[in-house]
Amino acid sequence: MDHKSTVRERVFSELRKVAYPDSRFHYDFGEFITDFQGSSAATDRLMAHRFYQQSQCLFITPDNCLEELRYRTLQDGN
Repeated sequence: MDHKSTVRERVFSELRKVAYPDSRFHYDFGEFITDFQGSSAATDRLMAHRFYQQSQCLFITPDNCLEELRYRTLQDGN
């Protein structure tokens, strides 16, 4: 197994401990970015950051873990 595969497997192993399964992909992390325990707190930290607060336009990918961020950003008017 090459270094990239080893690192990916180690990351996916840790992610399985906190990830929420998706009915379409389950735990196939190569196909989607899962939502995870603590994602709301991560959204709070990001939205409190000065770069977020000073932004005029944002691009947020359609990953599961970013659903709350997309919603709250729209509520903010960004």
